[in-house]
Amino acid sequence: MSTNAEIIGDALGLLNVLAEGESVSAEQGAHALRVLNQMLAAWAADDIAIGYFAQSDTGDTCPIPDWAEEGVGGKLALALAAHYRTPPSPFAIAVADEGYSLILRTLMNQRQVGADLSHLGSGNGRYDILTDA
Repeated sequence: MSTNAEIIGDALGLLNVLAEGESVSAEQGAHALRVLNQMLAAWAADDIAIGYFAQSDTGDTCPIPDWAEEGVGGKLALALAAHYRTPPSPFAIAVADEGYSLILRTLMNQRQVGADLSHLGSGNGRYDILTDA
């Protein structure tokens, strides 16, 4: 699991705001963490709940599953783009879209309930539509 600062750093890297190996400043971290809290609260309101709860420290571990990090970071980059007056690159948009799609697919799969088909006959495993057995 990554820290909030690492997620924020990845998002700012996608926007080319941070160079490779450059750290997030305190101001960048505070602003991006506020945007991250707002973004994921809005997702939760839309029933896109990935276990996140509001954060107050960039050094803390980000409470999201590993499989959601790319989508969260990508969408955070898009949310921060206007603040940094930089249009997101096609690559950043693709990362955000693919990561968000993964989040939605994973949540959908987790919510599926298996169907109980035990009423569809027994014995040889075949169902007879005429006798309902």
